[in-house]
Amino acid sequence: MSYLNNKVPSVHVIKTWINNFEETGSTVKKKGGSVKTFRTPQKIDAVRASVESCSRLSAVRHSKKLGLSASSVRRILHLVFHLHPYKIQVVQKLVEGDSVKRAMSSVHDRLAECEQRIGGHFEDVIFRVE
Repeated sequence: MSYLNNKVPSVHVIKTWINNFEETGSTVKKKGGSVKTFRTPQKIDAVRASVESCSRLSAVRHSKKLGLSASSVRRILHLVFHLHPYKIQVVQKLVEGDSVKRAMSSVHDRLAECEQRIGGHFEDVIFRVE
């Protein structure tokens, strides 16, 4: 009697098939891996309350505060609340002329810093706009 290219299953394989059949009713291999936790409404509400109370904390800090795993908190933030790492949450409205104010403020700050470093000799320098 031949079995798949003349290879006979080992005793260990046969015992594994018997154990699987007795436990599950099937000889198919059991799938390994860790047990997945569920996103329960209580966990989702806890994460929502934690994020609303202090939105500046990282997912890791929220997880420590709630006693959940960091991956569970990240998964809830991503899949339930559609929040993503590094996504800008608050955007300021840009008004016309803001870029000029920022540039002038930057120039003023740099000049003040240079003046402080070299001892206030900018009175002798003539600036020309071309």
